[in-house]
Amino acid sequence: IPVDLPQGRPVSALWSPDVSGVVLLALRQGGAAGEFEFRPPGETLLKPGMVLVVMADRAGRDRLEDRIRQWKS
Repeated sequence: IPVDLPQGRPVSALWSPDVSGVVLLALRQGGAAGEFEFRPPGETLLKPGMVLVVMADRAGRDRLEDRIRQWKS
């Protein structure tokens, strides 16, 4: 998650019909030393610097990244 992303959006806000074929496996906060949270609940709030661990093909990853970029606008 970009460090300049506004806070307060839940994980569930990432998924919509335009972001299909992407599976969220885990989240990690606190950089490389942070702990993984596997299968995070949908109400988990996304925070700047958080790492998403997903399973997706290239097109799915691109759709997810586009969705996150839209939040910055």
